[in-house]
Amino acid sequence: MYLNFDSSNPNLPITLHWNEYPNNNVTQYQVWRRVKYKKDTTGAPTLLATVLRGTTSYTDYDFRGTRLGFTDWMLWYDVRSYYAPEGTYPNPNWAQVFSG
Repeated sequence: MYLNFDSSNPNLPITLHWNEYPNNNVTQYQVWRRVKYKKDTTGAPTLLATVLRGTTSYTDYDFRGTRLGFTDWMLWYDVRSYYAPEGTYPNPNWAQVFSG
């Protein structure tokens, strides 16, 4: 699944965009985030939301974009499609947010 971000505007929340999965058996998406601050270990994955098929964006109001380049925060997101007949999700495919 293709995932991209709106995050380069200072002080605006990070918005994720993805394409609709073509398989009609996909009925929903889970939006996940992982966070690392400075030299801490990377935090455990956090489920941010579950949205229905037809939704192709999510805004994370917990973090803001920056034009400062790299900051003390590192963020990764994953959007997982839910296959209703099998009751399964694909393996995680984390994408890192780069602001700038």
